[in-house]
Amino acid sequence: MDSVKLSSDDWPYLYLKGPFLPKLHLCIMLVILILFIAADMTSLKVGKKTLPHFFFLGAAFLLLQFQNISKASLLFGSTWLVNSYTISIILFLILCANIYVAKIKSRMRNLRLYYILLAASIIINYLLPLRLFNLLTIYWQKMLISNLVLNLPVFFAGIIFAHSFSYAKKKNIALGSNLLGAMIGGMLESASFILGIKALLLVALGLYLLSYVFRGSRGT
Repeated sequence: MDSVKLSSDDWPYLYLKGPFLPKLHLCIMLVILILFIAADMTSLKVGKKTLPHFFFLGAAFLLLQFQNISKASLLFGSTWLVNSYTISIILFLILCANIYVAKIKSRMRNLRLYYILLAASIIINYLLPLRLFNLLTIYWQKMLISNLVLNLPVFFAGIIFAHSFSYAKKKNIALGSNLLGAMIGGMLESASFILGIKALLLVALGLYLLSYVFRGSRGT
């Protein structure tokens, strides 16, 4: 008899016997990969090129969203109300990031500090036990504090994107690269079937580090 992996908060897949990628997901990933290659080749034909900096920002951001919504579901249950709270917090933090950049853009010499803060917030979320939020007995406090802590990396990522996008000469290419990256990030979500949800934070961190390495390719 084949051994069955027990489900947990980090690996809540009751319908799988163990860590592996279902064939359906592999087929979908293949289709997405083909579409990505076709889109990139089409851009190259008209003299345009995907910007790696924005591409990796998009891929990492989608992974952050996925694992945060999954964690919120573990804390409060998988309901549309919980998802709406989480998405609202994400949109609020993105708005705050844009306002922040608009106010101090002229005084932002480089993005190194924000990448450090982004990496630190991701590592804190990786090390922070999710059960600690259950110590908060008042529902609205638990909802607000947990969402702010879990989505804190979104704020720093938003600052990095807003600042980079403001200097991009070809904003259509920058936005297109970001959306292509988000498509690949959606494909990488399936890695949670093997690695678990928590490990997606490390994958996102690696993608953000790649965006820092390619920060010179912002199209400025």
